[in-house]
This record gives sequence, structure tokens and C-alpha cells, in this order.
Amino acid sequence: MIKLKLLVEENERISKLKKLTDDLFQKWRTMPSGKGSDKVKDRIDAIGRKIERIRDADPYEGDKHAFMQHHNTGYIASDAYKQYEKEGGLSWLGDKSKYPILLSKGTHGKFDIEFRQTGDKLQYVKTIGDEHVRDKNGELIYMTPEEIKSENLPEKDTIVVAFVDDKPVGFASNEWGAVGVWVEGPYQKSGIGTELLDLHIQQRPTFKTKRGKIGQMTSVGYSMVGKYYDRMVKRHGLGWFKKLKISD
Repeated sequence: MIKLKLLVEENERISKLKKLTDDLFQKWRTMPSGKGSDKVKDRIDAIGRKIERIRDADPYEGDKHAFMQHHNTGYIASDAYKQYEKEGGLSWLGDKSKYPILLSKGTHGKFDIEFRQTGDKLQYVKTIGDEHVRDKNGELIYMTPEEIKSENLPEKDTIVVAFVDDKPVGFASNEWGAVGVWVEGPYQKSGIGTELLDLHIQQRPTFKTKRGKIGQMTSVGYSMVGKYYDRMVKRHGLGWFKKLKISD
């Protein structure tokens, strides 16, 4: 209980210091150059160093910061995928008959959700360097199941789709190595996105070894990834991310 209390207090300290940094930064941006602005900038830098010291001493904050730095590769504007956010924006995914594999189901907010997949097996073209390998007739040669496993590649389609009744309301997929998660607007803020992210990442072996990265994030996505980290703390304990190896 004492340690938990300290963690909560330190988290609040970081939040307050971040708020102070934001306020000082806005002040610094409007100041004319000179000794006054230099002092404000020095104070911002000092607060940044203080935040880092708190994180380094806190197994939760330090590990979460390392996790977010590893996985967040850039910022995406919040309206970048607005076509998916309106109700019915994901109807192109089709109905449940296309996704016969039930991964999990449960209540999220006021919605009863089923998370489903196709179960389709994946094929990969064999390569040497950047070149595709072909047989004597010029036909592409595909990797064997053993080769796929040895390369830590998913053996089945990793797209996960969330359904309310027969209606798709969210999905997670492999976006050129990164992770894309989308949930229609009326169904957001109910934990559906976090569950989609979790179920999808479980099927991507490289994420168990720090080779995988979630990728660019909107502000909402950044918050969702933070919730995913907290879920992993409950599953694996404090400091779980720093314990992961870069590769098997």
C-alpha cells in the first residue's frame, strides 16, 4: 500500500510538472529574445530534467515512458481517419459471416461486443535480400510453414474486427508493419480500441521482442496505447517492457 501511494503521488507530480512546463513554454514563445526568455527556457529545461529523474526512480513511470518512446513514431492529425469515425463508416468490412473465428466477447460500456477474425492462413513470398525467389519457370516461391515460424511472422490473418450484433464498429490491422486501430465515433471511449489493440498485438510475434512498433498516433490513439500499457502492467507486472529482449 505504501509503494502504491508513492506511485500515485509521483504520477501526480509529473502531471503537475508537465502542466507547468506547458504554461512556461507558451509564455516563452511570446517573449522577446533576451535574458528574460533565456531564464524561462533554462527553467523549462530544469523541469524536464526533474521529470526524467522522477521517471528513472519510478518503475512504472520509467517503464511506461520507455514503452511510449519506443512505440510512438510520430503524430497523426485527429481527423486523418474521419471517414471511419461516422456511424456506418466501417460497413465495408462486411458482416460476421466473413469472420467465423470468435476471439472474445464482453460488455464495453453499454455495448455487447464480439471480437472476430477470418482465420485465413497467410502466405509469404520467399526473398533473398530485396529480390523475390522464383523457380526455373519464373513462378514465385512461397515460404514453408516452418520458415514462416522461424522468421517470427504471423501464420494467420491478424485483422481483428469488433461487432455489435452483425455490425462492424471497429478493427485493428497490420499497416505496413505498424498497427492501425479504428473505432466508429459512437462506440469510442468504451475500451473497444484497447481490446482490439491487445488482441491484434498478441498475434504479432515481433512485439514480444521489441522489434515491432505500434507507429504513428493521433492524440486519442496515444491515450489508447497508454491504457494498453497499463493493461500489460496488470498482466506482467511493473517494469515488464524494459525486461523484453530486442529479439529472440
